[in-house]
Amino acid sequence: MRMKVLACLLLSSATVSAEVEINFLEWGYLPEGYKARFEAYAKSQGMNVTLNKVEPFITDFDSVYNALRKQQADVVMPTSYFFKTHDSRLLKVLLPLDLSKVSNYQFLKSEFKNRHYDIDDAGNHYALPHTVAHFSLAYDSEKIDAPDSWRDLYGSQLKQSFRVYCDQFEPLVLTSVLANGMDVQAFTSGEILKDSDMMASLRVSVSAQLKNADGFWFNQVNDCDDLKNQTVATTWGLELTECNAANNQKWRLATLEEGNLFSLDSLSLGRHLENNPEKREAAYLLVDFLMSEAHFQRLLAGLPSIEGSTTNVDRRLTDLEVAVLPDQPLPTFDEEYLIPYLPTPIKNRYKRLVREAMATAGVGELSAACPWDMTSK
Repeated sequence: MRMKVLACLLLSSATVSAEVEINFLEWGYLPEGYKARFEAYAKSQGMNVTLNKVEPFITDFDSVYNALRKQQADVVMPTSYFFKTHDSRLLKVLLPLDLSKVSNYQFLKSEFKNRHYDIDDAGNHYALPHTVAHFSLAYDSEKIDAPDSWRDLYGSQLKQSFRVYCDQFEPLVLTSVLANGMDVQAFTSGEILKDSDMMASLRVSVSAQLKNADGFWFNQVNDCDDLKNQTVATTWGLELTECNAANNQKWRLATLEEGNLFSLDSLSLGRHLENNPEKREAAYLLVDFLMSEAHFQRLLAGLPSIEGSTTNVDRRLTDLEVAVLPDQPLPTFDEEYLIPYLPTPIKNRYKRLVREAMATAGVGELSAACPWDMTSK
């Protein structure tokens, strides 16, 4: 009898893994309850995993880099331009990905498979694309016809009818680059800085946009109270469904001839997991879970302009969500239109341009409330 009990205990211990803890640093926008759902999913896969959410959440490059360097985070969600920041320093604390361990990688959309933002000289990838946001124009469709170009921000019709996004300064300059028909890669490489005519056009455009605006917005979303008094909005689209319901408005995304800008958040693993196979396996399981159809359905609910990176998601949009989308399909992700990392000398030159444009537009004091850093370094 005792031998049978012992045999049962040995069998049980072989099928239930030891407890593993995973520390996950994210942005704070993942759906309520994902921690408990992942832990339940891990158990269904024979793993006993405790998921710890690292706080404070991601705020910038340093918050990700330092958490990895100190081994305080095992899985992180860096945004695309973090990878080239500070001479690709982030790659030194990330683990090259073994994509064979992510079953949902098979559903990755084709536009993400030939990406370059996370690759090293040996061809290793350090990130799995997760969510894409569109930076575009929206308009109150009950008040005006749809704008069709970033140039519309400089016209007299939209004077004092929108606000300028200022979590970063790059979108302000990049939308002017697009409006002037300039090449985005010429902006990123600094080629525009060598052309006095292009720089003069940019100064005029950035200044005109600032002068036409009725202030600034930041923290990723426009305030619904502000949108009551606007006819156009520069936006990531995060607030439109909610504000339409709250304000009884009909905000809708425009289709722009120059296209949208993009921001891309990804999933990456800490290099310190290289020598910890149990935690590494649990980390890959978390990444696979976050790429699953069920997780994306919860994450994308109410956010019709945010897109998951996989094809295995059947978006079930409500009437309110459909009403926010433009007549034409949203532009397909294009890595060229990602908000880029700029080397310090190039960034400083563009910062100087924006400071000059703010002085010309007379909005220097007003912009002091913005979280952007306009000092040269």
